Amino acid sequence: MDNQFRNVKTHTRLLSKATWYEWRMKLLEGLKDGLDRHMEEMKGDDNLLSKHEALLNDAVPALAAKHSSLREEATRLQQLADELENCDQGELQSARSRLSSIEDEIAAKKKMLEELQSEVQDKTDTIETGIELKAELTAQIQEAERVKEECRGWSAKEIRELKDSVYRIEQSTGWSISSASPSESAAGPVLTMSYRHQLELKFHPGSFYIKSDKKESLPDTKPDTPIELTYPSEKRANPAERTPQLSPISLLILKSLHMHVSKIEQPKVTPNQLLRFVSEAWDLASNLEEEARMLEFHGVTKLRLSDAEDKPTLRARCTLLGTSASKTPHPSGKSRIDVDFAVSTRILEKKEESEIGVLDIQTTVLASKVYGFGTDSGTGLSEKEMQSILNKQLKGRETKFGNGVWSKAVQMLSGTVF
Repeated sequence: MDNQFRNVKTHTRLLSKATWYEWRMKLLEGLKDGLDRHMEEMKGDDNLLSKHEALLNDAVPALAAKHSSLREEATRLQQLADELENCDQGELQSARSRLSSIEDEIAAKKKMLEELQSEVQDKTDTIETGIELKAELTAQIQEAERVKEECRGWSAKEIRELKDSVYRIEQSTGWSISSASPSESAAGPVLTMSYRHQLELKFHPGSFYIKSDKKESLPDTKPDTPIELTYPSEKRANPAERTPQLSPISLLILKSLHMHVSKIEQPKVTPNQLLRFVSEAWDLASNLEEEARMLEFHGVTKLRLSDAEDKPTLRARCTLLGTSASKTPHPSGKSRIDVDFAVSTRILEKKEESEIGVLDIQTTVLASKVYGFGTDSGTGLSEKEMQSILNKQLKGRETKFGNGVWSKAVQMLSGTVF
């Protein structure tokens, strides 16, 4: 019983302790919840205070500075008010009167200024009207001067100066304008020019490429037009009358010019290039004429032009006569060699696509024994050796026609054979 009583007593004491601890825990939990709630509220207050502090930090320094400046201004205004109260009121009144009169004067000046500005605007409008009228009258004067210039006559001095300039151009280039006439062709008027009063060229300048500051039409829009190249004697009605007027050499060059000029792509060539091509070719004909003339000093020279239209060629035959060295000489005691110069034309390569090229002469020389060298022509130099002598003298000199290239070669051959 004692043990049971002691166990009951112990159990009761433990139950009371458990109840006390349970009450204490509930008390502590309630206290903790209250403290946590207060903590959350304090954090919200802290955030709110931080926001207000940030706002105040932005506004307070400016407000403090403004308050300080206003305080200084109030002090200064108070000092001014004290000075006004302490100053002479009569003098202040007179100053106010003067200020009022000055304001009235300023108002009068402003009114006068407005009136002057109105007058200036009127004058400006008048000046602008005068400038427009001046520009219109100036344009009319210029048009009148242009019409006057177009309709005025030429003085003797101007005509003489123009003639002199034309004469100088003709002397330097050899070209002169024979005539200019209108044409129904889209290429425009026809121009007829004469080179050294020997060769006439008739063409349409509008068909050629012309450099200018204005926008040029595309090359393929310009039509090709016929180009006429004639010798004055060819215009005669009777062919028998005009044939002797033109030598075979000139006919060779003229036919070659006809062939090449007809193949020119006119929109890619300038008129200056065409004139230079023709003049250089005709000068070459004059040089060949001089070569043929000098060749006659060494032997009888005959010129013969082939009838081929596609590739005309010229044969210049020089007959050399000398003392026979054969054992069976010719009855006349002379020997004869025929030197034939076969002349044809060619066009040298163009440096650029737009250029026409240059007409050049290609020469082939042959030497033939006719008589005075034995029955089998075996006496003396062979024909191959004579041709070698001629080619050696002509080599590299084809472009120097007019200085006796052919005659020097024939002279060398004659001195070697005879």
